[in-house]
Amino acid sequence: MKNKKTKRITLIIPVETEKENKTYVVHYRKNTGEDIRISIPSLKQSIDETKKLKTPSNYIIYIEENGRRIKRQDREIIENSNKWRSRPIDETEIIGELMMIYRATKY
Repeated sequence: MKNKKTKRITLIIPVETEKENKTYVVHYRKNTGEDIRISIPSLKQSIDETKKLKTPSNYIIYIEENGRRIKRQDREIIENSNKWRSRPIDETEIIGELMMIYRATKY
């Protein structure tokens, strides 16, 4: 008796699912402590908007997808610094007016 080798065939059948409508919100906090939310239709536009908001007058920016935070960026809290860093979304944040730290330089 000869051994017959069998071959496996995998069939992929596409299943149509209900498309999820994603909503994006850019949430940022000004140095005065004021929270502002902007609704934006797409993730790419949200990322472009965060680039515009990275100024010394703001200190925290979030992108939310369907009410869930997916990206967070914080600015250094040294006066007039414009260095932004990505931070974990659940890290402790400063709420309210930002107290500025002034850098002393030696001449």
